[in-house]
Amino acid sequence: MTVGVSGQTQFSISINTNDPEGLFLAVNGAIYDYGINSAFDIDSGKLNWHGGFNLEPTDHVYIKYLNLTNN
Repeated sequence: MTVGVSGQTQFSISINTNDPEGLFLAVNGAIYDYGINSAFDIDSGKLNWHGGFNLEPTDHVYIKYLNLTNN
């Protein structure tokens, strides 16, 4: 994901969010979990960042999805 401006908190995304609990956000190598009371949530195709610091255009931000398989 690209941070366009300092302090940006909302991002348009187009990913499958059928199981959002499996989503994680990586910011500069640190992992943040999904949830209203966590660092970010997704609502109507928008990722809302509410982590404890402002995102900056120089930050490296990635969406990660944990996929569990049965053996």
